[in-house]
Parts: sequence; C-alpha cells; structure tokens
Amino acid sequence: MTAVVPTRELVDADLIELCVARDERAWDTLVERHAPLVYSVARRAGLDASAAEDVMQATFLALFNEAASMRDGQSVAKWLIVVARRQAIRERNRRERAGTPSEMVDHTEVAPSEPEATSVESWERRAAVREAVRTLGGRCRELLSLLFLDASEPDYDAVAAQLSMPRGSIGPTRARCLAKLLAHVREQCPSLLDELGATEVSGERPKGT
Repeated sequence: MTAVVPTRELVDADLIELCVARDERAWDTLVERHAPLVYSVARRAGLDASAAEDVMQATFLALFNEAASMRDGQSVAKWLIVVARRQAIRERNRRERAGTPSEMVDHTEVAPSEPEATSVESWERRAAVREAVRTLGGRCRELLSLLFLDASEPDYDAVAAQLSMPRGSIGPTRARCLAKLLAHVREQCPSLLDELGATEVSGERPKGT
C-alpha cells in the first residue's frame, strides 16, 4: 500500500495539481504557505490591514481560477507577487476614489523593494529544499519534514512519538538523512547550495536537544 504524503510535505507544483482536482486540503496548505507573502506585498504597497486582507482574498481567488492554466515549473511565489501587486494598485485606487482617509493609504509608488525580493527568494529556497527532501522518500523524508518544514516545529519528543522511533535515535538518523540530502543537492541542484549557504542546507535547527 502506498503511503499518503501529507500535503504540507508537497511542493507547490504538486499542490497546484491537487487544487485543480479540487482537493481542499491541498488548497488550504497552499494558502497557508503563501498567505504571509501575499499579505506583505499588499502592506508594502501602502495598504492598511483591512485592505491587505481584501488583496489576499482577491489574489488567492485569482490563483484558484487560474490554477489549471499554470505552466509546469512556474513559480507560484512569483505568480502571486505579480497578481498581488496588481490587486494592491486596484485596491489603493478604489479606496482613493471612495475618499478613504489619507492615513490608510500611502501614496508612494508601488514598486518591488529589496525586502520583498528577499521574501520571494526565501519562499523559492524553501520550495527547493522541500522538493529535495521529498525526493529522499521513506523515513528521511518524514523526519526532515517534521524537523525543518513543519510550521509547528515539534520537539524531539513529539517527533519520536509521531514516527514511533526512539528519541535517542533521532539525532543520528537526522545526521545520516542530512548527509543524503546534501549529496542529492550537490548532484542534482548545486546552485541551491550557493543560494542557501551552509547553515540552512545543513539543517542547523535541531529541536529538543
């Protein structure tokens, strides 16, 4: 029997495919993963929190409607940023026409900023790492996903309970799996090593030690 991979471990391309098939869990995962990015784009455009929420809704609605036409390998993060910028401009113009108080709208030009570019790169690096982890399969995929990709950041006790493995074996298993991950990255995507740097790729984020 083939094990069902949790949606949080899937890369964006796989999630998009499942969303097209109307998988609600995949959609929830995709929104949760990228909502902070979309929200930050709207806020950097000078919108208040309420308007930023409206931009988020409009942006993800556009993604839902366009998911089936997205190209293989297309960056979801970049796509969302482009759409979110457009939605932010529309929302800003709409509020100005409606006479929104000036303190709720910043009249500076909407343009990509260095922090925003950094956010995009960060999102894409995470996606690349997630894909690399997924290719490992088996216990390594499960362990590294929990240790480094799970938003709840479970400690070693929680990981041991979830994977039914002795707590004392997590550290050595983690080291072996990270070695496999590094070997895979060096062979398949060496540029990722340069982008991530030693600390992020080596996984220097142990929990519960």
